[in-house]
Amino acid sequence: MKAKRKNKVKINSVIKSVNKRKIRNMEKNSEFRVGEGQVIEAIEKAVVGMKKGERKTVKVIPEKGFGKRRKKLLKAIPREYIKGQDAKKGRYVDICFGDERVASAKFVKYDGNMAVIDMNHPLAGKQFVVDVKLLDIQENP
Repeated sequence: MKAKRKNKVKINSVIKSVNKRKIRNMEKNSEFRVGEGQVIEAIEKAVVGMKKGERKTVKVIPEKGFGKRRKKLLKAIPREYIKGQDAKKGRYVDICFGDERVASAKFVKYDGNMAVIDMNHPLAGKQFVVDVKLLDIQENP
């Protein structure tokens, strides 16, 4: 049986840089219904027509992956929302309101009593490669 639109599939995916080096923490198993936009477009299109156990490598451009980088996702927040963390340019910090962690973002810089953070996905604006293995296919329930 080949995967098609509306099937529920389970895949293993490994995201790599264009030079084929595995990106840290970017391997996982995922389940989704094909055609419902639950994963990036490039992966959805790749699984259509695949058989259980089949592997495929897909080159992903930003528009079919996590989109282009958006300047409006650079935000200035009160410095106290990241206090007590080792905030250095390029590191991810937890954004906390009181004792509650609400998000994680890349730290850019301090600007007075504000912290500038980048809320873009780490792979936004980047090309990358995904190795996909189709683990299971379920017909429409």
